[in-house]
Amino acid sequence: MISRNVATCVICTIVAPLMAVPAAAETTASSSAYGLSADLTVANVAHAQVGPVSAVSGTAPDAYDKTSSVLTVNQNLALISTPILNVKQALNASLLTSTAQSDYPATLDASASATVATLSAGLTSKAILAPQLSLLGLAATTIQSTAAIDAANGLTAIGSTTIQGLSLTGLGLGGLSINGSLFVNPDANTVLVDLLGLKIILNEQIVTGDGISDLAIETNAIRASFTNFLLGTNLLNGDIIVGHSQAAINGYTPMLGAVPEPSTWAMMLAGFGLIGFAARGRRRNVALA
Repeated sequence: MISRNVATCVICTIVAPLMAVPAAAETTASSSAYGLSADLTVANVAHAQVGPVSAVSGTAPDAYDKTSSVLTVNQNLALISTPILNVKQALNASLLTSTAQSDYPATLDASASATVATLSAGLTSKAILAPQLSLLGLAATTIQSTAAIDAANGLTAIGSTTIQGLSLTGLGLGGLSINGSLFVNPDANTVLVDLLGLKIILNEQIVTGDGISDLAIETNAIRASFTNFLLGTNLLNGDIIVGHSQAAINGYTPMLGAVPEPSTWAMMLAGFGLIGFAARGRRRNVALA
């Protein structure tokens, strides 16, 4: 006959694995977006920064739905201004709209979008006794990026970019001809240009986190990176980003995380069998008495 103490130990063995599930961390959902930003270092001396323009962000729990709009952007910066050389950077757009949204705690999700209309960005130089030169010209009628994340079936992140009317010109492209109509919905991390110290990425997507409890996605519709630009002259270093959106979920505890492992199920079944055997033994002893 199995004693009461043994049966009690068996019960403890069964219950302990179920109680060992760690307490859930606080779960948060967040998102943010902006239309334009530029962070450039000129000739390793001057620093020029624009934006982020039309920035918006939110964090849940406590659901949010935020929008930021800027009607006109007209940024013209003199990167170098000397009697011998002038270098100018321009960022212009007619409308920038950024959104950030989450329904959490009703639904564990977050999303963001950034839209830029009638964009023109340029980099020009003018040397003494020489005509003005276009080092880089970038234009588009509409640019939009989106980033979204949810926990409907585990953590899932999605990003996308739409670019209409894209055109690229300038000496910085090395005479390369680019048909912008081929990149209306570019694949993730499409490298459009990578030469002469200039790298242009369309639909740049950066995913971080372990994918189980934490996951985040950033989408940049267009990222122009300058490294020792132009032709090793170290004229320009830094980044121009158009259409940035980001979404993240942190501290998520999967529902399946509380399901015991197969070995634990086996232990539980064996324990219940021993308890049943002990109970029958006690009933038999009571009947004989």
